[in-house]
Amino acid sequence: MDARVAPDPTRYYGQPLSAFDTQRDRVGLDFKWKIDDVFTARAAYSYNVNMPRNNFYTNNSVSNLNLTYSQTTVHSSNSREFGNSGYAFVDAVFDTGFIHHKVTTGFYGDDYRSARDPESFNSWTINGLPYATPLYFAAPGWYSSSVGPNRTSGYNNEKNVILGDEIKFDDHWSLLVGGNYTWVHGTNFNVTTGAVTSAYDQSRLSPSASLIFKPFDWISTYATYSESLQGGQVVPSSGTPVYTNGGQTLSPYVGREYEIGAKADVDGLLLAAAFFQIEQARQYARYNGNSTYTYVQDGRQRNRGVELTVTDNLYEGLRVFGGVTLLDPRVTQSNTSATAPSINGKVPTDIARTEGKVTLEYDLPFLPGVTLTGGYYFTGQQAVDRLNTEYLPSFATEDVGFRYRTSEFFGRKLPLGQELVLRFNVSNVANKAYWIASNYVGSPRTFAVAAQLKF
Repeated sequence: MDARVAPDPTRYYGQPLSAFDTQRDRVGLDFKWKIDDVFTARAAYSYNVNMPRNNFYTNNSVSNLNLTYSQTTVHSSNSREFGNSGYAFVDAVFDTGFIHHKVTTGFYGDDYRSARDPESFNSWTINGLPYATPLYFAAPGWYSSSVGPNRTSGYNNEKNVILGDEIKFDDHWSLLVGGNYTWVHGTNFNVTTGAVTSAYDQSRLSPSASLIFKPFDWISTYATYSESLQGGQVVPSSGTPVYTNGGQTLSPYVGREYEIGAKADVDGLLLAAAFFQIEQARQYARYNGNSTYTYVQDGRQRNRGVELTVTDNLYEGLRVFGGVTLLDPRVTQSNTSATAPSINGKVPTDIARTEGKVTLEYDLPFLPGVTLTGGYYFTGQQAVDRLNTEYLPSFATEDVGFRYRTSEFFGRKLPLGQELVLRFNVSNVANKAYWIASNYVGSPRTFAVAAQLKF
């Protein structure tokens, strides 16, 4: 056994003192108005407040194969997070000659402001803890110091104006074209002095287009290209690991996606295939060789892959869904340094090159409304380090459960609502221990019960 084998998922590897107290409040409204046979207006707005308090958390690090780990316990500050988001669109449906149009134009955006105490973060690190049996300790006799009033630590804003048209030429050909002009802004502040530590302000027009061809009623093919302007990573200014550029925000970057695919309905058998390539900036924590890290935006990450799915009613009441994704992720255009050798052509960390799943549903004929469910999920190997010298092993999990839907209660219509749906599910039935990624252990066997009342 070595550290690549996941620990027992039923054991707790944190500390009893770990706690997170938070209050979340949200208010929102939406609006839709069909003005006439051509125009429809729709809009929505939401406001969110998140207030974490007295957060004690632990970070564990397994960095060797001797079955030990290090643990850092941190007390973070009280903070406040405020968010606004909304949109306003107008849709228009009309014809120009034999060409049918559905045009959408409007605005959407959000902003986010965070504030916290200008405190000095305290932490406690213990090395050499046994990997097989976690150890627990009494709460340390310290809290973070220099606590003062909340001050703004960061502000991010994104605004978008879009114009798109869904064009239908005939029963065989259609085209989706659009443009999204995006403004992104971000500012980070020193909560003690109020000084700006980093900022960016960029804008860009991002086009998108999809050409769809239906040679027959039962099959359609498509080709898509799209771009997007995305905000850079906000580098943590506290906790572990320690970043030399903590408090900064990396530059926005352009993501691009290319995709071609086909969908077919063959006598109730639904088939879909897609070939895609996604390109985006590569962002990661680069080790400096002195127990510190610098969060960098270096090179590009290119994901090429194929996705295949199938859905079928095997016979009355029995349905199956299956899918597989084969991925070839690579790092390109990466620079090198004394502590960061070339990783061009390497596989990015924490990305599985193979994923697949199969789920089944069966409606019990002797119990109307009851459906048995089950699934099998597979995830392939994932690189742990940027040089691809170590990999997490592949893993598979299963789940089983049932669903009950009814519109009656003891033979009578529900006194409230139109339909009641009860769900029960057991995930990771075998209670398998596995790494879901290099920083996270998969959940143990988990039982879940849910009830939903539809109005």
